[in-house]
Amino acid sequence: MTGRPIVVWASSETPGEIPDGHLHCLWDHCAEGEHRLSLLAYVERHGGRLRDRYLRWVEDLADSECLGGSLVDKLVLSNGLSYWWMTRAAERSPWRSDTAATVLRLMALEELLREESPPTVLLVGADRPVARAVRGLCLEAGVRFELGRQLKRSLRVQLRQLKPHPHTIQAIVLFGQLIWRRWRFRQLGRPTWQSGDNSVFFCSYFVSLDRSAAEVGDFQSTYWGKVPEVLNESERGHNWVHLYVGTYNAPDIDESIDLVERFNDEPSRSDTHTFPEAYLSFGVLVRVLRQWFRLLVCSIRIRPFTGRGARKGDSHWLRHILAKEFLLSLRGFEALTNLLFVELFDRISAEMPTQASGYYLCENIAWERALVHAWRRHGHGRLVGVAHATIRFWDLRYQQDWRVWERRLEWGAPEPDHLAVNGPMAFQSLRGDEAPSGFLLHCEAVRYERLVHRPDLGRSQPTDRCRLLVFCEWSSVGTSFVLSLLASALAEVDRPIDVAVKPHPGHMPGDAELAAVGGRLVDGQVEDLLADCDLVLVSNATSTVLDVYIFGWPMVVSLSPSQLNLNDLRDDSDVAFVSTSEELASFLSLEHPPPSPRLARKYFDLDPELTAWRRILTQPDD
Repeated sequence: MTGRPIVVWASSETPGEIPDGHLHCLWDHCAEGEHRLSLLAYVERHGGRLRDRYLRWVEDLADSECLGGSLVDKLVLSNGLSYWWMTRAAERSPWRSDTAATVLRLMALEELLREESPPTVLLVGADRPVARAVRGLCLEAGVRFELGRQLKRSLRVQLRQLKPHPHTIQAIVLFGQLIWRRWRFRQLGRPTWQSGDNSVFFCSYFVSLDRSAAEVGDFQSTYWGKVPEVLNESERGHNWVHLYVGTYNAPDIDESIDLVERFNDEPSRSDTHTFPEAYLSFGVLVRVLRQWFRLLVCSIRIRPFTGRGARKGDSHWLRHILAKEFLLSLRGFEALTNLLFVELFDRISAEMPTQASGYYLCENIAWERALVHAWRRHGHGRLVGVAHATIRFWDLRYQQDWRVWERRLEWGAPEPDHLAVNGPMAFQSLRGDEAPSGFLLHCEAVRYERLVHRPDLGRSQPTDRCRLLVFCEWSSVGTSFVLSLLASALAEVDRPIDVAVKPHPGHMPGDAELAAVGGRLVDGQVEDLLADCDLVLVSNATSTVLDVYIFGWPMVVSLSPSQLNLNDLRDDSDVAFVSTSEELASFLSLEHPPPSPRLARKYFDLDPELTAWRRILTQPDD
């Protein structure tokens, strides 16, 4: 117990000089010392403990007292689903906002207050929710709180913050535009569903298709590999509901309609395809707007994250961080789209013949809650969520505190009967040994089946220039960071470097960002792209890092000082992370050994016969 005063720098700003006698807690990663500590680095060092605490804290929010009942009960919709499970707070996604990282930082600060017993805490550069939370923490800890200057924002930032207000008007406009575009899906008509005692249901994103196969009416998707072939071999009918994503590399609406019509064109086939929006109607829209109005009223009457209903001992001061996003979840555009999924999946589940089993791409986001609830409500069979990619340490959507799993189910959380994981890495990340018996199923990583017969890659004929391949990520923030980092590093490197940029399917970098690094866009399979490069720079939050690592190419991973380490290889000591242009320039300047491949089976189940998938599909009651 040192009793040092604490100064919290709650922004990316850092103090120039550190005076003796104070402990300066910086918001982001930094060079730490005797009087300087990074809250984000503290979170990473104590990630296991703080992650578990965060998960328990969010779970307890569902039982918050609101006007004589629990929060989860106050948000029940007309079909019995509690809307709580579709809110951002319950989703716990680190991809959609920095809220989880902010809460974790403040949990770290709470631990430091207990260790240091400071007489005062001075908060510098905080926004209003953080200031309220730290004030509440100090009040609870019996520490004097002082508020320094507020964070100054540029006029552009202030105008950008005004843009989404009021939430209701923006929501109606955006929702109207969405319906206008997707109303065309109605021309598909009602599908002729596959029926029978062994019929199987799938829900998947309409992207990553084999275009050449699709042109001749054959549905093949990277997400599912040879699973449809296994179903055809067993002569089981399978019904597919596709989610339109609208990304730059996916079919547009007209092409999507045309492809689905081709899939359904042959009456002798055993598969049926459609989109949820094929069930749009004026009645559906009326019910969506009616439910949304009820949520608007609820958002006014109950304020669980601004003080009311807070229970002692649950760090209630942290709730200020969630208040704005909770209102967005109930009032904003996402509320209308969530409610639309509730209505559409309910209509599909009611009309579709009883399915023996169902499978959907699981990321534990809002639309899945609507699907699971509708599936249960209308009496279909076993439902399996399929974790189709990797599961990261900080991907809080997947992570669970298994000790309260039964309580979660008692509160009505829409969860599948099983979660299928694609290998040892995912199982260990989920702490599968602690999961309820039988909940986790092992299946082959069909999305990574190309690694089964992996070619022995070698670099193509080298040139006098270094060839750098950059893999971007889904987040615009992460993509902008890796490209700006590279732009700064290139100015510090003496050797000539050619830059190729592989964008993520969900986000295309801007022209200015590409021009800053002199980059050209490339596309294709990872192994094909690697053959034409010498070095690889991978954005932090893309799972492509594992492909590059397995193929053994010289690689570094970007890590923004302001973000959690969302990388699959976060704990691998032989993976280098770079946060500064100097670190990246050093990597680009050095000579590196030739590629050295690694064993893929350490991470994925890769049985080419799909033995596990066959067992799951043909023996669903095991």
